[in-house]
Amino acid sequence: MRIPDEAVSGMVFVSTRNGRSSGVLFTNRTEIPVVKSGPAKPGEPYIQTISPESGYIGSLLVISGINFGLDRGSSKVNFTWIEEKTGVNTGLTGKTYFIAAKNYDLNYQSWTDREIRVRVPDGASSGNVFLETDKGSSNSVYFEVERAGGTKLFLNKRTYSIQYSVVIDNVASDPDNGLYIWMPRIQGSSSQRNIQIISQEPVPLFSNIDDTILFFLKDLKPEENYTISENVIFDRYAIEINIVPSKVRYKYNRSSRLYKYYTEPDPLVNSGDKRIKRLAGKIAGKERNPYRKAKLVYNYVRARLKQSKDSLKNLDEVLDKRKGDSFNYAILFCALNRALGIPARPIGGIVVDKSRNSIRHFWAEIYLEGIGWLPVDPFLGDNNYLVPLSRDKNPGNYFFGNLDNRHIVLSRGTVVIKQMNPNGRQVRRTGRPDLQTVHEEAIGNIYSYNARWHNIQILGVY
Repeated sequence: MRIPDEAVSGMVFVSTRNGRSSGVLFTNRTEIPVVKSGPAKPGEPYIQTISPESGYIGSLLVISGINFGLDRGSSKVNFTWIEEKTGVNTGLTGKTYFIAAKNYDLNYQSWTDREIRVRVPDGASSGNVFLETDKGSSNSVYFEVERAGGTKLFLNKRTYSIQYSVVIDNVASDPDNGLYIWMPRIQGSSSQRNIQIISQEPVPLFSNIDDTILFFLKDLKPEENYTISENVIFDRYAIEINIVPSKVRYKYNRSSRLYKYYTEPDPLVNSGDKRIKRLAGKIAGKERNPYRKAKLVYNYVRARLKQSKDSLKNLDEVLDKRKGDSFNYAILFCALNRALGIPARPIGGIVVDKSRNSIRHFWAEIYLEGIGWLPVDPFLGDNNYLVPLSRDKNPGNYFFGNLDNRHIVLSRGTVVIKQMNPNGRQVRRTGRPDLQTVHEEAIGNIYSYNARWHNIQILGVY
């Protein structure tokens, strides 16, 4: 039979001369309520589609919708993040369980009011994706993260409370002067999360500029001392990566900004040097797998160098004297990998030792297509005397692709500081646990001053 045009939703019965049957619920599709798509409030961002709906770490996504903003500003795209402690995502409604695409990984390709092009960030997992803007948060859309040759786990969370400070004294000046101070930030990432600033003195000029905190002291007086300090609490996770070498992708997306940026030589990582290129080719031989090539470089650096407390000036000196500190180990490792076409960057920060002292330290990361960044500490892999490891972990094996929760990141790659004033006098402080090109800039009538950068203090570990 045909359904009558005037039929409405309700119970349907069959009636005969012998009586009426039991009822069955019938629903008229034209009467089903339809949820209206669009932002919950006027002006709020709204995602209509994500294309593709699945992809690997580093895949380019096109997010279409409305009210994204004419430019990105402080807005961000959040992806799901999972803590391995539980093995399941228990917090899709809370920010704690999401990770934003990052500037230092060059994830954002373009941003308009109706379209965003962004790459899947390192550490992302399958789950909801949404936007955060100054107009509010968008709806969530599911995205499936596929795995290509390996998995990355975040486990064994430790919470740190730290403080670092700079004291300015012995100022020789006249009125109309100023001093800019760039302090490193605790770098947010998939393994360094929930960063909370407990106190800052004074109020910074910019809380995030070139991945640093910028303070400005105006009209310094000769008879006064000045202190800049910050107290931060955050969570640090250990990283454990399981790689199937045979499934690692051989070819990189050479058109991506990340690939171009982290394979190019720079003043810190001189991978364009002829000696480095020849040496890299000799180490890798006929190997084509980037994971295996990087492991060959790692083993070479550990075998070639001996640990030293003194930092040597350049790679030629490091190779000739066959020794170096953690900075020299990291820079040589990165230079050789870049010469082989493997994205690599040095990491500057501290290691918290067994006595909760902060030790200036450098290590590295390499990028594998579809997997993300792998931590590598060739210095501690050569001879680990700082980090307590369980007996089943051999340092030489462990520190290639894994990292404990005692490494704290302050800088990822070279942090290039731009001049604030055309006539400013910039200063870079040596011996710092960061990779900034500049730490201070004096302007106006400052003739001299003394700056004491104190070591990072570990106030608590929880």
